[in-house]
Amino acid sequence: MQNIIKLDKKDKKILIELEKDARQSNKQIAKKVGANTDLVRYRINKLQEEGVVGWFISFVNFAKIGFMDYGIYITAQKLTKEKEKEFSNYFFNHKRVSYFAKLGGKYDFVIGILASDVMDFQQTLSEIMDKYGDYISNRDIAIRVHLLHFSKSYILDKKESIGKMTQFGGKVQVEKLDKLDQQILSELAINARINVVDLAKKIKTPASTISLRIKKLKEKNIIEGFFTFIRCQKYGYQNYLIHVSLKNLTKQNENKFYGFCKQHQNITYLIKTVGKWDYEISVEVLDQQK
Repeated sequence: MQNIIKLDKKDKKILIELEKDARQSNKQIAKKVGANTDLVRYRINKLQEEGVVGWFISFVNFAKIGFMDYGIYITAQKLTKEKEKEFSNYFFNHKRVSYFAKLGGKYDFVIGILASDVMDFQQTLSEIMDKYGDYISNRDIAIRVHLLHFSKSYILDKKESIGKMTQFGGKVQVEKLDKLDQQILSELAINARINVVDLAKKIKTPASTISLRIKKLKEKNIIEGFFTFIRCQKYGYQNYLIHVSLKNLTKQNENKFYGFCKQHQNITYLIKTVGKWDYEISVEVLDQQK
């Protein structure tokens, strides 16, 4: 059983700020949480070492650059530890995979696939089934059309979301990205907190140019924001994913449903889908009973 990390009020405030905007400087965060810059730097490093903070991510709206997000939910069979490691590495390194996670409950894994259209997705799915079909007993597919991300406000015992959070989805468009844009997005995907000077050195481009490009990518809503992946299990919470199907949902009732999810302190994101269910809701709570 893993050790539960005890978070004090400063830790919690820092986590909320990192979740809202991972590219905020330590100085900016310090001002908002009422601490000095050195303390904020120390606390962030400690939260990373303890595994509470996983990584810093650019929230790219893939719909703006011509892609849809397809979720594949897999129930596995005959998967030894060695084969599971191979299976996981395959998806971690796949160029079309936007995320990969191990689950408990009905499904064993979820895989996010980026594709330009259904035929493009079918090709990737066929490749997966050709390679690992013998280890998959069941699969369900959902097309993610819109994601709303809500703050982990429960850690501050708040009843409402804190500030504007990132989202993605909408009508698929094709914004042209040149090589420099692609390099910037690739680097920010690995570490959204990398400063402009270090990023400029890494891709051998003036810092002023990098800053301007990031600004334009944000203005075009290609970059929706900069997000911090926080492992709630490290401080004693559990994450549950609820698949919801609803009947006769009018636009008015749908807006009420969105409003409910937004104000509920334990709901961390809501995804509208097309497929076997209508919505995916992520909930973070202390235990199964809650």
